[in-house]
Amino acid sequence: MNDENEKEVSYSQANNKIKAYRVKIQTKLFLIILCCCSVLILCMYVMTQWTLDKGLIKYVNTRAQADLQLTADSIAQEYRDSGNWDFLTPRLHRDNRKKSLTRTETQHADDSGRRERMRPPPHV
Repeated sequence: MNDENEKEVSYSQANNKIKAYRVKIQTKLFLIILCCCSVLILCMYVMTQWTLDKGLIKYVNTRAQADLQLTADSIAQEYRDSGNWDFLTPRLHRDNRKKSLTRTETQHADDSGRRERMRPPPHV
């Protein structure tokens, strides 16, 4: 009999421990919803990063292509003006670049006051 009582006591203690480890339905629902929200947030983050990276690369490439086209047009104009490639020498490069930038600025000016507005203020 003693063995049976000990077995019953051990079974009841084990049953009490199992009951203690049972998770309430509210806790289960909370964990499920938390996991779903975490997965959704992670997916949104990945998609946003992918879209921004793709758009940024497209923007940078378009901008670089436009700058390259302006440089090519400037070099072509200088070649038409001089008839040779001497303007590409390092000694003359800085002067010619300033000249071409001034010409581009003049061509794109909307009014005569724009060049004045673009200059930095004098130092006091």
